Amino acid sequence: MTDISADALGWTQQDLDVHPAGLDALRIRVYRRGTGPIPLVLVHGATDSALAWTPLARALSNDFSIVAYDGPSHGDSETAGGGVHTAFHYLPALVQQLGLDRPVVLGHSWGGACVAAAIDSSPELFRCAILEDPPWTDSAEASAGGAALARIRETMSFERSAPASELSAYIEERFAHWTDEDRALAFHSKLSFQKHSSWVSFPGSPGYEWGWIVPRLKLDVLLITGGDADNPSPRVITPALAAKVAGLSDRIRVETIESAGHGIHREAQDQFVALVTSFAEAHAA
Repeated sequence: MTDISADALGWTQQDLDVHPAGLDALRIRVYRRGTGPIPLVLVHGATDSALAWTPLARALSNDFSIVAYDGPSHGDSETAGGGVHTAFHYLPALVQQLGLDRPVVLGHSWGGACVAAAIDSSPELFRCAILEDPPWTDSAEASAGGAALARIRETMSFERSAPASELSAYIEERFAHWTDEDRALAFHSKLSFQKHSSWVSFPGSPGYEWGWIVPRLKLDVLLITGGDADNPSPRVITPALAAKVAGLSDRIRVETIESAGHGIHREAQDQFVALVTSFAEAHAA
């Protein structure tokens, strides 16, 4: 891909000053596409950007009116301190400022943690949520989910500082099983992330702990996990943890796509689209 711009990829864009109560206002880059009847907000993972959602958003655009945004300290949004401690507050504030009518919200990885915290703090703003392999682990199985999370941290450290040539070679090798477009968008996102050098990754905020968020869910949640532990980007949530999470609330449903690792929407797009669409349509009223 030679032109990775919003126009070339089929998005419209705007900058919005988002000001959650008690936090600094930040300029957030917002993208839109789609003509469907169901509003959908996409929240990307750490070191990604809104444009990285493009292939999935293209597949969903007939059924959804889609909003994606560069999270704080990502893409073309402003740099913020606090890392995951404060990032989730910008999601409900953004929904309110855009005047969205109880959208479905979907988050991948770190974005899934943001979504979980946001629906816990402001459930009235959303109709349902979809979490794609959020970075939830269990101390009882640290050798499984914890190891995957440790690999993610190590990867993020490399992506923060690697020269462009090394970053490109790394993405081409590690994500050879992704499409050319997904690899190009990942490279663009991670290169953009490097300008936000102050962002704090995974400090371990208790606001992201599934153990106390899940039992008090007020919305229906679809948790989509990968089944491939040997993937170059392996799943984080193990089957044992998925079962434990599901046992904490009858509002959460777990679906596993066995062929995918952590990047489920990239590696099994058709199955992922089918799950997202059916779940959202069941909550369209």
